[in-house]
Amino acid sequence: METFLGVVLLAAFIIGFVVYHKAAKEEEARKAERKKAQVKAIREAGDEPLTCPQCGSTQISAGKKGFGLGKAAAGGLLVGPVGLLGGFIGSKKVMVTCLKCGFSWKAGTR
Repeated sequence: METFLGVVLLAAFIIGFVVYHKAAKEEEARKAERKKAQVKAIREAGDEPLTCPQCGSTQISAGKKGFGLGKAAAGGLLVGPVGLLGGFIGSKKVMVTCLKCGFSWKAGTR
């Protein structure tokens, strides 16, 4: 009786092990297919790395413009304290800068 129970437990363990590894291999295959599809989509879209329009370098950095002290000073002189808010004009624009030559341009204009 104990031998039969041991054989049944061993068989159940082996079946569970096989089923688990089969599921893991299927998941790996699905991940590989998704990765291939992503690579294919990128290649078909023709996405190229962003380059500097002046020197062609791919070493670029992007960031938002900050508070403009010159605009705030001009607004303060012309309009008064409310004119100081003029320093925020254009502060949300994203500027792209080439790290090689220093050339800057607005994002989306190239």
